[in-house]
Amino acid sequence: MARKIKEKMNHISDTAKSTLNPLTVDLLSNKEALINGCRGIIEYSDCDVKVNCGSLIIAFEGSDLSIKALSVEEITVKGEILKIEFSNC
Repeated sequence: MARKIKEKMNHISDTAKSTLNPLTVDLLSNKEALINGCRGIIEYSDCDVKVNCGSLIIAFEGSDLSIKALSVEEITVKGEILKIEFSNC
């Protein structure tokens, strides 16, 4: 499991280097994710959040999820995050 996460994080890092505004995802346990470099919210409910990050979509699954917009390109997803999935647009 840790290997898959590391591979996905390496992919995110490579993708971020190729954009003007690098993508970063900071996790605080499974309770909070700070996404910097996002371009919009695709889907939002209390159990699913999908965020457009340019060439990537980041999907969060969990319970009691909420979004706090910190700026145009930075959001925080809070709640009990059970799964994070990265996919290409």
